[in-house]
Amino acid sequence: MTDTLLSALPQVLMITGSARSGSTLLGVALGQRADLGYFGELNQLWLRGFALNHVCGCGLHVADCPFWQEIHTALDADNLDGAAFHKAILSRAAADHSLRPGRRRKAKPEVNDAVHDRLRGLYTTLAQHSDRRWILDGSKMPIYAPLLTAALGRENVHILHLVRDPRGVAFSAAKVKAKVDTGREGDLMVRRSMWGSIRNWIKVQLSSAQLRKAAGSYLVVRYEDLCADPDAAIAPIMSALDLPPKRPEPGEATTHTVSGNPIRLRGERQPIRLDEAWRRQMPIWQQAAIYLCTLPLALRYGYRP
Repeated sequence: MTDTLLSALPQVLMITGSARSGSTLLGVALGQRADLGYFGELNQLWLRGFALNHVCGCGLHVADCPFWQEIHTALDADNLDGAAFHKAILSRAAADHSLRPGRRRKAKPEVNDAVHDRLRGLYTTLAQHSDRRWILDGSKMPIYAPLLTAALGRENVHILHLVRDPRGVAFSAAKVKAKVDTGREGDLMVRRSMWGSIRNWIKVQLSSAQLRKAAGSYLVVRYEDLCADPDAAIAPIMSALDLPPKRPEPGEATTHTVSGNPIRLRGERQPIRLDEAWRRQMPIWQQAAIYLCTLPLALRYGYRP
Protein backbone atom coordinates (compact mmCIF):
# COMPACT_ATOMS: atom_id res chain seq x y z
CA MET A 1 0.00 0.00 0.00
CA THR A 2 1.54 3.32 -1.01
CA ASP A 3 1.97 6.45 1.12
CA THR A 4 -0.04 8.33 -1.50
CA LEU A 5 -3.02 6.03 -0.98
CA LEU A 6 -2.80 6.40 2.79
CA SER A 7 -2.66 10.19 2.68
CA ALA A 8 -5.20 10.91 -0.08
CA LEU A 9 -8.94 10.90 0.23
CA PRO A 10 -10.52 8.13 -1.83
CA GLN A 11 -12.56 8.62 -4.96
CA VAL A 12 -16.14 7.48 -4.38
CA LEU A 13 -18.44 6.34 -7.18
CA MET A 14 -21.97 6.39 -5.77
CA ILE A 15 -24.83 4.63 -7.54
CA THR A 16 -28.14 6.48 -7.34
CA GLY A 17 -31.45 5.05 -8.49
CA SER A 18 -34.80 3.64 -7.44
CA ALA A 19 -35.02 0.51 -5.36
CA ARG A 20 -35.35 -2.60 -7.58
CA SER A 21 -33.45 -0.91 -10.41
CA GLY A 22 -30.55 -3.36 -10.37
CA SER A 23 -27.99 -1.43 -8.29
CA THR A 24 -26.56 -4.61 -6.76
CA LEU A 25 -26.24 -6.13 -10.23
CA LEU A 26 -24.45 -3.01 -11.44
CA GLY A 27 -22.18 -3.01 -8.39
CA VAL A 28 -21.18 -6.64 -8.88
CA ALA A 29 -20.66 -6.13 -12.64
CA LEU A 30 -18.42 -3.11 -12.08
CA GLY A 31 -16.57 -4.91 -9.32
CA GLN A 32 -15.78 -7.73 -11.76
CA ARG A 33 -14.32 -5.37 -14.36
CA ALA A 34 -12.81 -2.36 -12.56
CA ASP A 35 -10.14 -2.11 -9.89
CA LEU A 36 -12.32 -0.63 -7.18
CA GLY A 37 -13.77 -1.74 -3.88
CA TYR A 38 -17.49 -2.53 -3.93
CA PHE A 39 -19.04 -2.65 -0.45
CA GLY A 40 -22.80 -2.54 -1.06
CA GLU A 41 -25.04 0.17 0.37
CA LEU A 42 -22.69 1.96 2.75
CA ASN A 43 -25.37 4.30 4.09
CA GLN A 44 -26.86 1.15 5.67
CA LEU A 45 -23.61 -0.10 7.24
CA TRP A 46 -24.23 1.53 10.61
CA LEU A 47 -27.75 0.10 11.02
CA ARG A 48 -27.93 -3.16 9.07
CA GLY A 49 -24.26 -3.97 9.50
CA PHE A 50 -23.02 -2.84 12.92
CA ALA A 51 -26.36 -2.61 14.77
CA LEU A 52 -28.53 -5.38 13.29
CA ASN A 53 -25.68 -7.69 12.25
CA HIS A 54 -27.01 -8.64 8.82
CA VAL A 55 -25.13 -11.03 6.56
CA CYS A 56 -22.07 -9.79 4.65
CA GLY A 57 -21.61 -10.71 0.99
CA CYS A 58 -18.96 -13.21 2.08
CA GLY A 59 -21.69 -15.25 3.82
CA LEU A 60 -20.78 -14.42 7.42
CA HIS A 61 -22.68 -12.08 9.68
CA VAL A 62 -20.99 -8.68 9.91
CA ALA A 63 -19.97 -9.30 13.54
CA ASP A 64 -18.19 -12.50 12.43
CA CYS A 65 -16.63 -11.09 9.24
CA PRO A 66 -12.89 -10.37 9.76
CA PHE A 67 -12.94 -7.58 7.17
CA TRP A 68 -15.78 -5.62 8.77
CA GLN A 69 -14.41 -6.19 12.25
CA GLU A 70 -11.13 -4.62 11.12
CA ILE A 71 -13.10 -1.64 9.83
CA HIS A 72 -15.14 -1.47 13.05
CA THR A 73 -11.96 -1.43 15.14
CA ALA A 74 -10.22 1.11 12.91
CA LEU A 75 -13.23 3.43 13.22
CA ASP A 76 -13.17 3.05 17.02
CA ALA A 77 -16.87 2.20 16.82
CA ASP A 78 -17.17 0.05 19.97
CA ASN A 79 -19.19 2.71 21.76
CA LEU A 80 -21.09 3.86 18.69
CA ASP A 81 -24.86 3.35 18.60
CA GLY A 82 -25.22 2.29 14.97
CA ALA A 83 -28.99 2.75 14.86
CA ALA A 84 -28.72 6.26 16.34
CA PHE A 85 -25.97 7.22 13.91
CA HIS A 86 -28.06 5.94 11.00
CA LYS A 87 -30.86 8.26 12.15
CA ALA A 88 -28.36 11.10 12.35
CA ILE A 89 -27.34 10.45 8.73
CA LEU A 90 -30.96 10.55 7.60
CA SER A 91 -31.59 13.71 9.59
CA ARG A 92 -28.58 15.48 8.09
CA ALA A 93 -29.51 14.35 4.60
CA ALA A 94 -33.10 15.53 5.01
CA ALA A 95 -31.90 18.93 6.24
CA ASP A 96 -30.89 19.81 2.68
CA HIS A 97 -34.13 20.09 0.70
CA SER A 98 -32.35 21.19 -2.49
CA LEU A 99 -32.68 17.64 -3.85
CA ARG A 100 -36.39 17.44 -3.13
CA PRO A 101 -38.23 19.03 -6.04
CA GLY A 102 -40.89 21.51 -4.97
CA ARG A 103 -39.59 22.03 -1.44
CA ARG A 104 -37.91 25.17 -0.20
CA ARG A 105 -34.19 24.94 0.37
CA LYS A 106 -33.09 25.21 3.98
CA ALA A 107 -29.68 26.24 5.24
CA LYS A 108 -27.13 23.51 4.75
CA PRO A 109 -25.54 21.99 7.84
CA GLU A 110 -21.95 22.91 8.67
CA VAL A 111 -19.39 20.77 6.86
CA ASN A 112 -17.09 20.03 9.77
CA ASP A 113 -19.33 18.10 12.15
CA ALA A 114 -19.38 14.63 13.70
CA VAL A 115 -21.45 13.04 10.91
CA HIS A 116 -19.13 14.24 8.16
CA ASP A 117 -16.04 13.36 10.19
CA ARG A 118 -17.22 9.80 10.72
CA LEU A 119 -18.22 9.37 7.08
CA ARG A 120 -14.84 10.68 5.98
CA GLY A 121 -13.23 8.17 8.32
CA LEU A 122 -15.30 5.29 6.92
CA TYR A 123 -14.46 5.82 3.26
CA THR A 124 -10.80 6.57 3.96
CA THR A 125 -10.51 3.47 6.13
CA LEU A 126 -12.17 1.30 3.47
CA ALA A 127 -9.70 2.56 0.87
CA GLN A 128 -6.77 1.80 3.13
CA HIS A 129 -7.90 -1.67 4.22
CA SER A 130 -8.93 -2.77 0.73
CA ASP A 131 -5.92 -1.12 -0.96
CA ARG A 132 -8.24 0.57 -3.42
CA ARG A 133 -8.18 4.20 -4.56
CA TRP A 134 -11.82 3.95 -5.73
CA ILE A 135 -14.78 2.99 -3.55
CA LEU A 136 -18.06 1.93 -5.19
CA ASP A 137 -21.06 2.75 -2.99
CA GLY A 138 -24.51 1.41 -3.92
CA SER A 139 -26.41 3.62 -1.43
CA LYS A 140 -28.93 4.72 -4.13
CA MET A 141 -30.44 7.64 -2.13
CA PRO A 142 -29.68 10.91 -4.01
CA ILE A 143 -29.98 12.97 -0.81
CA TYR A 144 -27.07 10.98 0.66
CA ALA A 145 -24.68 12.34 -1.99
CA PRO A 146 -24.40 15.88 -0.51
CA LEU A 147 -23.23 14.33 2.75
CA LEU A 148 -20.44 12.60 0.87
CA THR A 149 -19.41 15.73 -0.99
CA ALA A 150 -19.35 17.63 2.31
CA ALA A 151 -17.23 14.93 3.92
CA LEU A 152 -14.87 14.13 1.04
CA GLY A 153 -15.04 17.13 -1.27
CA ARG A 154 -17.02 17.60 -4.47
CA GLU A 155 -14.09 16.52 -6.66
CA ASN A 156 -13.89 13.13 -4.92
CA VAL A 157 -17.53 12.08 -5.29
CA HIS A 158 -18.88 10.85 -8.62
CA ILE A 159 -22.50 9.94 -9.43
CA LEU A 160 -23.53 6.91 -11.46
CA HIS A 161 -27.25 7.36 -12.09
CA LEU A 162 -28.88 3.99 -12.75
CA VAL A 163 -32.23 4.10 -14.56
CA ARG A 164 -34.67 1.27 -15.13
CA ASP A 165 -37.99 1.31 -16.99
CA PRO A 166 -40.55 2.53 -14.41
CA ARG A 167 -42.87 -0.33 -15.32
CA GLY A 168 -40.18 -2.86 -14.49
CA VAL A 169 -39.40 -1.07 -11.21
CA ALA A 170 -43.06 -1.04 -10.17
CA PHE A 171 -43.57 -4.69 -11.08
CA SER A 172 -40.49 -5.79 -9.14
CA ALA A 173 -41.30 -3.59 -6.12
CA ALA A 174 -44.76 -5.16 -5.81
CA LYS A 175 -43.45 -8.73 -5.66
CA VAL A 176 -43.01 -10.67 -2.45
CA LYS A 177 -39.31 -11.39 -2.09
CA ALA A 178 -37.44 -12.93 0.82
CA LYS A 179 -34.91 -10.71 2.58
CA VAL A 180 -32.40 -13.44 3.26
CA ASP A 181 -29.53 -11.23 4.42
CA THR A 182 -31.12 -10.60 7.81
CA GLY A 183 -30.42 -14.20 8.72
CA ARG A 184 -33.99 -14.65 9.94
CA GLU A 185 -36.63 -16.87 8.38
CA GLY A 186 -39.68 -15.11 6.99
CA ASP A 187 -38.25 -11.60 6.58
CA LEU A 188 -39.36 -9.89 3.37
CA MET A 189 -38.00 -7.03 1.27
CA VAL A 190 -39.96 -3.77 1.35
CA ARG A 191 -42.82 -3.69 -1.15
CA ARG A 192 -44.39 -0.65 -2.81
CA SER A 193 -47.79 -0.08 -4.34
CA MET A 194 -48.00 0.97 -7.99
CA TRP A 195 -48.60 4.60 -7.01
CA GLY A 196 -45.83 4.52 -4.44
CA SER A 197 -43.42 3.22 -7.06
CA ILE A 198 -44.46 5.93 -9.51
CA ARG A 199 -43.87 8.70 -6.96
CA ASN A 200 -40.54 7.26 -5.87
CA TRP A 201 -39.30 6.69 -9.44
CA ILE A 202 -40.06 10.28 -10.46
CA LYS A 203 -38.51 11.75 -7.30
CA VAL A 204 -35.32 9.69 -7.60
CA GLN A 205 -34.75 10.52 -11.29
CA LEU A 206 -35.26 14.26 -10.70
CA SER A 207 -33.10 14.28 -7.59
CA SER A 208 -30.34 12.27 -9.25
CA ALA A 209 -30.27 14.60 -12.26
CA GLN A 210 -29.81 17.56 -9.91
CA LEU A 211 -26.51 16.04 -8.81
CA ARG A 212 -25.03 16.71 -12.26
CA LYS A 213 -23.38 19.93 -11.07
CA ALA A 214 -23.00 18.96 -7.42
CA ALA A 215 -20.41 16.20 -7.81
CA GLY A 216 -17.10 15.59 -9.51
CA SER A 217 -18.81 13.87 -12.43
CA TYR A 218 -22.21 12.50 -13.40
CA LEU A 219 -22.89 9.49 -15.60
CA VAL A 220 -26.07 7.65 -16.57
CA VAL A 221 -26.47 3.95 -17.29
CA ARG A 222 -29.67 2.06 -18.05
CA TYR A 223 -30.43 -1.29 -16.45
CA GLU A 224 -31.62 -2.66 -19.79
CA ASP A 225 -28.36 -1.70 -21.54
CA LEU A 226 -26.33 -3.22 -18.70
CA CYS A 227 -28.16 -6.53 -19.07
CA ALA A 228 -28.01 -6.54 -22.88
CA ASP A 229 -24.23 -6.03 -23.02
CA PRO A 230 -22.45 -5.52 -19.67
CA ASP A 231 -19.05 -4.84 -21.22
CA ALA A 232 -20.42 -2.23 -23.63
CA ALA A 233 -22.40 -0.51 -20.85
CA ILE A 234 -19.51 -0.42 -18.39
CA ALA A 235 -16.68 0.48 -20.78
CA PRO A 236 -17.73 4.17 -21.10
CA ILE A 237 -17.93 4.44 -17.30
CA MET A 238 -14.41 3.09 -16.87
CA SER A 239 -13.13 5.33 -19.64
CA ALA A 240 -14.80 8.50 -18.32
CA LEU A 241 -13.48 7.95 -14.79
CA ASP A 242 -10.12 6.51 -15.89
CA LEU A 243 -10.78 3.39 -13.82
CA PRO A 244 -8.07 0.75 -14.19
CA PRO A 245 -9.24 -2.73 -15.17
CA LYS A 246 -9.68 -5.45 -12.57
CA ARG A 247 -6.49 -6.75 -11.03
CA PRO A 248 -5.71 -10.41 -11.72
CA GLU A 249 -6.64 -12.38 -8.61
CA PRO A 250 -6.18 -16.09 -7.86
CA GLY A 251 -9.51 -17.90 -7.77
CA GLU A 252 -12.82 -16.18 -7.22
CA ALA A 253 -12.74 -13.07 -5.05
CA THR A 254 -15.18 -12.61 -2.21
CA THR A 255 -17.05 -9.33 -1.89
CA HIS A 256 -17.69 -7.79 1.50
CA THR A 257 -20.98 -6.05 0.84
CA VAL A 258 -23.57 -4.75 3.28
CA SER A 259 -27.24 -4.50 2.30
CA GLY A 260 -28.68 -4.84 -1.19
CA ASN A 261 -30.32 -7.47 -3.36
CA PRO A 262 -29.83 -11.09 -2.19
CA ILE A 263 -27.81 -11.84 -5.35
CA ARG A 264 -24.80 -10.38 -3.55
CA LEU A 265 -24.75 -13.48 -1.33
CA ARG A 266 -24.32 -15.92 -4.23
CA GLY A 267 -20.69 -15.18 -5.01
CA GLU A 268 -19.15 -12.70 -7.40
CA ARG A 269 -19.32 -14.48 -10.75
CA GLN A 270 -22.90 -14.50 -11.97
CA PRO A 271 -24.64 -14.34 -15.33
CA ILE A 272 -26.45 -11.07 -16.02
CA ARG A 273 -29.95 -11.58 -17.36
CA LEU A 274 -32.55 -9.03 -18.32
CA ASP A 275 -35.70 -9.30 -16.20
CA GLU A 276 -38.68 -8.02 -18.19
CA ALA A 277 -41.33 -10.33 -16.81
CA TRP A 278 -43.50 -7.23 -16.38
CA ARG A 279 -44.14 -7.16 -20.13
CA ARG A 280 -45.94 -10.52 -19.89
CA GLN A 281 -47.33 -10.53 -16.37
CA MET A 282 -48.32 -6.93 -15.59
CA PRO A 283 -51.87 -5.98 -16.66
CA ILE A 284 -51.91 -3.66 -19.67
CA TRP A 285 -53.85 -0.98 -17.77
CA GLN A 286 -51.11 -0.86 -15.12
CA GLN A 287 -48.39 -0.61 -17.73
CA ALA A 288 -50.29 2.25 -19.38
CA ALA A 289 -50.97 4.07 -16.10
CA ILE A 290 -47.33 3.90 -15.01
CA TYR A 291 -46.06 4.99 -18.40
CA LEU A 292 -48.44 7.95 -18.68
CA CYS A 293 -47.61 9.15 -15.16
CA THR A 294 -43.88 9.03 -15.87
CA LEU A 295 -44.07 9.98 -19.55
CA PRO A 296 -41.69 13.00 -19.75
CA LEU A 297 -38.93 11.29 -17.81
CA ALA A 298 -39.54 7.91 -19.41
CA LEU A 299 -39.04 9.48 -22.85
CA ARG A 300 -35.93 11.34 -21.65
CA TYR A 301 -34.30 8.04 -20.79
CA GLY A 302 -35.38 6.30 -23.97
CA TYR A 303 -38.37 4.25 -22.81
CA ARG A 304 -41.22 3.82 -25.26
CA PRO A 305 -44.79 2.48 -24.88
